[in-house]
Amino acid sequence: MTGKAVVPHKTKPLSDRQRLFVDEYMKDRNATQAYIRAKYSAKGANKNAAALMANHGVAAEIAKRVELYSANAGLQVVDVLERLKAIAWTDVRKIIAKDGGVLPVEQWPDDVVIGGMDVSAEFEKNEDGVPIHVGWTKKIKIWEQVPALKLLLEHLKGGPPSPTVNINQTNNTLVVQQAGDLMNALGWAGKTKTVN
Repeated sequence: MTGKAVVPHKTKPLSDRQRLFVDEYMKDRNATQAYIRAKYSAKGANKNAAALMANHGVAAEIAKRVELYSANAGLQVVDVLERLKAIAWTDVRKIIAKDGGVLPVEQWPDDVVIGGMDVSAEFEKNEDGVPIHVGWTKKIKIWEQVPALKLLLEHLKGGPPSPTVNINQTNNTLVVQQAGDLMNALGWAGKTKTVN
């Protein structure tokens, strides 16, 4: 041991405008727009916003808020990884009946993850022109598995996260930059099955 003490980096309290920048940044995670909305000049906003993001005090306040917001929302890394794993390993065959129709939802195994489902009634007119219900059309959307596998592999390798997903793993907390980013990263694959 050398006997030297590690001194944490001291930061000055944030100015009102810096605090406003952090407030605005937390709305959409767009530093350039947050910079402008915080009443800074739009000229050079991209460069100046990047410099402000590098400020230790600003960065610390953002990290603190991200952790707080994530904890309040109950976001945990393990929960998201389990969901990604379920998406990556979803086998749509598990919800298809022997007759080729879709099983009732209550018969689906817990490890099947879908992105959405549309159900619509099918009608035909009888000889008197009266609509008669003849069946159902069920459209099941499943998440793309390859992007989910890529995100899991990036996590396992300890590599950088996908450019559209901002992951903060402080205290086992995960923060997704924007919900739409995760949806875009995973994509959609429409699976359609008509059942009469």
